[in-house]
Amino acid sequence: MLTNSILTFILLAAAGEGTAIERRGNAAFTSYTALGDSYASGNGPTPLLKGPGDAACHRTQGSYPYQFNLKYRTRSSTFQFLACTATNTTEITEQVFDRHFGHPDLVTLDAGGNDGNFISNSLANCIAAEAVLNATAYEALCNAWIVQASALEQTLKPNISALIKKAQTHNLLRHQKRKVVVTGYAQPFNISGLPSDCPTTIPIPPLGPGNLADRVNLSVLALNAVIEAAAYENGALYADIDAAFDGHRVCDAGEDFFQTDSSAPNAALAHPTADGYLAVAEAVARALGLVGELAS
Repeated sequence: MLTNSILTFILLAAAGEGTAIERRGNAAFTSYTALGDSYASGNGPTPLLKGPGDAACHRTQGSYPYQFNLKYRTRSSTFQFLACTATNTTEITEQVFDRHFGHPDLVTLDAGGNDGNFISNSLANCIAAEAVLNATAYEALCNAWIVQASALEQTLKPNISALIKKAQTHNLLRHQKRKVVVTGYAQPFNISGLPSDCPTTIPIPPLGPGNLADRVNLSVLALNAVIEAAAYENGALYADIDAAFDGHRVCDAGEDFFQTDSSAPNAALAHPTADGYLAVAEAVARALGLVGELAS
């Protein structure tokens, strides 16, 4: 599933984070700090970074902050990568107070996927369970989790709002302007996909409108709605990464933007591939006005 674009950023990465690279787009930021969970740290099979804490936090060269910084930074800009796998909103808020947070004029963050183990429980109850339970028990388990997830989503907004406010104001210098970009998550399934287009390396919940795959997708959209509302109500930008995954979901005919092979080294199921993370980076760039909108 990983394409030649991986070679591009690996070659760029060989120059090192401190080496100036050609400026692209119209980036105006001079200091960029990336916060978030495993969707931001870049869980997956691409090489780990080698700075302090990078291995423990699974920060990779394939992550969207790393790829975004390589492509859009100015020659003099600095990059602080604080995102860490398995962190919930409270723990991501603590990243704001890390001594390396700096005085950024750009902050990106995601949050909510690990609150109540949203992603891991969706994976366990609505994907992995299909392989070990009979159809009735599997459907009941997945449906019960979706109901629980819906209730959980309604409790997230105050915490995400508080995180955004802290990211906007902490260490803000006098007369400094700071942009905060908040990302959501992507629906995993093409519910209209053909069985022949589905991977054989993971169980697939029933496709079609109203079936379990559709309900999983809808729960992700509901989570995104909470995140988007928190962003807009607090003056942050929202990057719609879900739209960037159209045509690249599990059971799409095109290249999957989700990792689906658990046997791959350092695989992180339900997380983007390197090309998926690149699509997230481009969604962030669109939110900042650095590139054009997706074609409709």
